[in-house]
Amino acid sequence: MTNFKKNALVTLAGLGMVMSAGAYAATNAQATLVWSGTVPGALASDSVVITGLNGIGDAFLGSISPSTDGTFVSSIITAESHTNDGDATTPVVGALVATNWTLVSADVAYDGVANPAATVEVQINGAPVAVGDPALPGLESVGVSIAQTTPLDEADVAGAKVQGSVTLLSSLI
Repeated sequence: MTNFKKNALVTLAGLGMVMSAGAYAATNAQATLVWSGTVPGALASDSVVITGLNGIGDAFLGSISPSTDGTFVSSIITAESHTNDGDATTPVVGALVATNWTLVSADVAYDGVANPAATVEVQINGAPVAVGDPALPGLESVGVSIAQTTPLDEADVAGAKVQGSVTLLSSLI
């Protein structure tokens, strides 16, 4: 077979693949599925260690299933306060201890950027709490959820990675 015939066959085969790709795109939809996360963690003080449920140190992960308009209510994450039987640099989880809990920050981002139209709400033990509110006194553990309650323009949030984060402060009474 001559080089001309070989080149013609390769060209025709490539053209057929391009044409079938166009037909494929015309009859099939596409979606991008994404999982996202932030490295959870806690910094101990010399007297208190915050853990997840049952004293588990790395149980700070919840889930978000946003609607197409960007609204969601997250799952509940339980945080516990324990005595620190070590120190701040080498914490050792001790017994549960009643502490004062304060919401330090609450953030929601779509592809890493806060949407100014979003309304972020946090609930602790089923009650709404605002950043900087007086501490919730005398609790060994708290159940925390975050929500975004304002419908957003779907063009702004479609396909975006959604992430919510809450920072809590736990201090001895």
